[in-house]
Amino acid sequence: MSYTAQIEAQYLAARTNWKEDHRIRVHRAISWLKASEKYAGEDIDVAFLAAVNAANACWAVNRAKDRESIDHLVEQLRGTESLKKITMMLASKEGTEWANMMIGNKYFYPEYAEYVRGEMSEDAWVNQATKKREEAQNAFDRKHFDTVLGVVLKQLVSQRAQVAHGYTTYESSANRKPLKMTTTMLAKIVGQILLEMIKSPQKDWGDMPYLFKDEKYKGTFKKA
Repeated sequence: MSYTAQIEAQYLAARTNWKEDHRIRVHRAISWLKASEKYAGEDIDVAFLAAVNAANACWAVNRAKDRESIDHLVEQLRGTESLKKITMMLASKEGTEWANMMIGNKYFYPEYAEYVRGEMSEDAWVNQATKKREEAQNAFDRKHFDTVLGVVLKQLVSQRAQVAHGYTTYESSANRKPLKMTTTMLAKIVGQILLEMIKSPQKDWGDMPYLFKDEKYKGTFKKA
């Protein structure tokens, strides 16, 4: 039985009395984690996007931006066994390499998007990104891995945009290693987040956003 299948089995056994929002959140995240596991060995672009969707399903809430939702998710993980295991992952050789890659890429900081839009000068963008990188590196050096987790997940939002918004070429030879590293690490991290969600359904994981709530699409306009 695969790692994701084990998590799904625990979910199916525990979901009976859960609130519907929480059940859907865990169900969605598992579905995308299974997709990432399915394509990991044959299509890294698809596996990466599926892994990011799994993570996004864990933190997504109504009326909040991704980076705010990530802060809320990390807060719910503080003091848990899952965060301890995530800490061990980030402290490993593989985790350290991945975290340094995410923290050290100045193009993943949100100020870069502001610079591209003409809302910030190049010097201001680089200075802000450098300051945030130094703060993140300091947190890593001090072993404040809850802070590190929040930073790398926020950087992930920008890494996702580069692929999902068509800023890269499908099956491009460029940036293969970063995509593979993120896909591998996210599978482990999201797995631990889901285990905590299954263990603690009573926690405030946020309101689950919906595209529609029934078979009839809610966005359809009525005829005049």
